[in-house]
Amino acid sequence: MIQILFIITEYNIVNNTIETKPSISLKSVRELKDLIANTFPGQKTYQTGESDSNESLIKSTTDETKILHMIENID
Repeated sequence: MIQILFIITEYNIVNNTIETKPSISLKSVRELKDLIANTFPGQKTYQTGESDSNESLIKSTTDETKILHMIENID
């Protein structure tokens, strides 16, 4: 059975300082979608990353103060 594990770290920019929240592990796409909806309520989001990397960033199209860094591990 393939298990997908997402490791997510949230970054917030406050007064020109980057605040880092502790990383969390998610075991499903549903958990990831819920986290995105709660982090960016009512906002459009997008994911950006390099083609050969398992790391990407999830950002809002309107709120530039929050970023989710995602590492995707497939076992």
